[in-house]
Amino acid sequence: MHLAELQNDINDKAKTFFNNLLKWNLNSQYTKGKLKGFIPKATFPMFRYEPYPEITGYGASLFTKLYKIYRKDEYFKRASWASHAILKQQLPSGAFKYSIRKNSEEMLFDTLMMLNGLLDFYEISKDENILRKSRISLERLLKLLEMPQYKNPDFCANSINAPYFHLAKGIILLVKAYLTLCDSKFLRTAEKLAHFTINKFQYQDGGFRLDINVPKYNRFHYLCYALEGLIAIESQNPEFFDNIRKGATYILNNQRTDGGIWYSFTNKGKPIKNWVDNAATAQAARIFLFVYNRTHENEFLVGAIKALNYLINKQHKIPGLTYGGLPFGYHPIIDNLAACSWATQFATDLAALFSNTNTLNDKENTIISF
Repeated sequence: MHLAELQNDINDKAKTFFNNLLKWNLNSQYTKGKLKGFIPKATFPMFRYEPYPEITGYGASLFTKLYKIYRKDEYFKRASWASHAILKQQLPSGAFKYSIRKNSEEMLFDTLMMLNGLLDFYEISKDENILRKSRISLERLLKLLEMPQYKNPDFCANSINAPYFHLAKGIILLVKAYLTLCDSKFLRTAEKLAHFTINKFQYQDGGFRLDINVPKYNRFHYLCYALEGLIAIESQNPEFFDNIRKGATYILNNQRTDGGIWYSFTNKGKPIKNWVDNAATAQAARIFLFVYNRTHENEFLVGAIKALNYLINKQHKIPGLTYGGLPFGYHPIIDNLAACSWATQFATDLAALFSNTNTLNDKENTIISF
């Protein structure tokens, strides 16, 4: 099949895929009660998890983007609900709790994603209260990011030993803060974080080490986080494009023949079992599209189409709480019974790029939005 035929075929399938993803996203947000956040996952047939602030940040960003594309009031309302749910997690200091539970602490990555959602919603709402409260947290955030090498672990990772380089996704927020507030200090911090990430973690082959002490261990989900952040800073400083392209090439060279993206490699460079990370697969496809739009190198478009096709084939189709969502991809026992919110949210953004033909070649909309 020629590339044009491949693209036309996937565009048709992406529309149905997108519509079912959208239904799941709408169902994954609480619409009653005081906290109208998004859940991290659902299991079939009975259990819907409580809202989670980080995922609610993604939800605010997603529905803001959908509103910008489709101009539906429902999407504006969902982004508004999510944004106000995020604000309920903000403390007077500007810190954000990472959980709705009373005694939860702060994790810097989650704070970055929540603030990112708030600034996205501010763009379409011009709600000055949201901007005022975001400013408080942004000023505090700059001080945290100035800590030498981010040595305070309480702000860096959770129990799964996430790496420092995944904080590079926060560059998206810093660039938005720079553009929204017209304050260059946010851009300077974004550039510093980008250079720190590249110099400390990226190899010549484009891959990222998960742990400085275990150089060959890699988690593709976090690698994609870093590249998403670099894409944001590249919009202001083109010097980072080569690092993005190298990272995208590394992922492309390690893409499975079925289009999926591995969960991770061991310290010997071997895939862990037969696990696929569906969130990373959606993220990688968006990154491939970004590089394709810059280079017009067809292998990146083919990689994105293969990844999207893989996700289409994995979408839950049994009626119930999981219908339209995506499984995690790396929990074989429960994947038939569970849908993962962040994988579904990232895939929705990806499918929108394909299902709305005006966005595939639109630079603004192909910039990574999460």
